[in-house]
Amino acid sequence: LKQDINQSFQVTTPPPVILKLVNEDSVFDLKDKNHFNITIQNHRSSLEALNITKIQVDHVVLNGNFTNPELPLHSYLSPGEVLPIICNYTWEEDAKNNKNLTIIIYAITNETEEYQFKFTFTLPRAELNVTSVEFIEAEPLNNLKVTIENLPYSTIDLTITKITVSFENGTQICVKEWFPGFMILAPNESCNISFEIDKRLVDMNITVTITTEEGIEFIWSGIPSTGNA
Repeated sequence: LKQDINQSFQVTTPPPVILKLVNEDSVFDLKDKNHFNITIQNHRSSLEALNITKIQVDHVVLNGNFTNPELPLHSYLSPGEVLPIICNYTWEEDAKNNKNLTIIIYAITNETEEYQFKFTFTLPRAELNVTSVEFIEAEPLNNLKVTIENLPYSTIDLTITKITVSFENGTQICVKEWFPGFMILAPNESCNISFEIDKRLVDMNITVTITTEEGIEFIWSGIPSTGNA
C-alpha cells in the first residue's frame, strides 16, 4: 500500500476437476428402498473430462449391471455435462438403524489420474401425512378433527409428541402434547386427533404442525373442510 503497509494472504486454488452432485436432496426415495439415484455434473470449471469407473457405498462396490448406465462409462463426461446414474443397493436396514451412508464416486481423467468424490447422506426413515382437517360447528364448543397417517412405505414407527394449530400470522389456536411413547403410529397406521375450540374456522387458512420424537415433522396449511356435529 501507499502507506508502506504490506499484507499477505494465503489462498488455495480449486482442484483440476470438480464433481458436483445435482440432486443432493432427492438421492434416496422411501418409495424405492432397493435403489438410489444420483445425478452428477462434471463442473464447468473442471479442466478435464471424467470417466466414472465405480461407486462405493460403505464397503460395497457398484459397477457393471449394478448401475444404469453401467460403469465404467463408455465415454467421458465433459466439463459442464450432467449424468443421472441409478444404483442397485438395498438401504432399508440402514434407514431403520438411523445410519448415515457415505457414497464415494471414483473417476479417472484422460491422463488416467484417479479422483475420489465423497458424499455423506442422512437417510429418510419415515414420512407423515395429514389426510384430512375438518372443522365441525357444535355447541358449546366447536371441534377441529385432524387425521394423521404414518405412510405405508415408512421404515419405522413414529411417536407423536406435539400438534400445534395456528393461524397464518403464527397466532396459536390450540396445542396438544403427549409424553414420549404414548401415541405411536406404525407404518400404514392413522389416527384422529380432535380439538375443542372456541373459534370459528370457516374459510380461514390455518397451519397444523406435527412433531415426533424421532425428529420427523410435518406441516399442513390450508382451509379445513366443514362438517356437521
